[in-house]
Amino acid sequence: LRLSVSQCLSGALLWLFFTCGQCVETTCVEVKKSYVAKGFDDGEVPLYAVNGENLEICPQSQTCCSRTMEDKLVSLSRKEHSKQLDESFKILKTVFASRTKKFDQFFTELLDNARTDLHEMFVKTYGLLYQQNAQIFSDLFNDLRAYYKGKDRNLMD
Repeated sequence: LRLSVSQCLSGALLWLFFTCGQCVETTCVEVKKSYVAKGFDDGEVPLYAVNGENLEICPQSQTCCSRTMEDKLVSLSRKEHSKQLDESFKILKTVFASRTKKFDQFFTELLDNARTDLHEMFVKTYGLLYQQNAQIFSDLFNDLRAYYKGKDRNLMD
């Protein structure tokens, strides 16, 4: 196998380029553009890749990320995440509030109808005997309503 000097030299340069890619300093121009687009100061982005061993999220090898950048991006991510959660929960809260109100109206109406129907039926069935003791049933329905509304009532008494 015969190789010319130029072929050997070309091969050596290719090998050096591929195996020692970190020997060539990486510029951080694209990172700077993205960072500035998020509204941050471009002075916080290093000009060339730096050692990231003190970083938690960004790569801990050669990186265009600094500790300050990492902290600010984490803070921004938290804010955006919280905002999205708040918007999602706002919709759920509205749905639950609406349905709770409808259930409350429905249940209160059921209590009122039960009170009225019981009173009418007992007046027809027991007449004067019921009317003399109607306060017991009125108190029962008042206690039921208060219990439903959250007042501490012992319904067993």
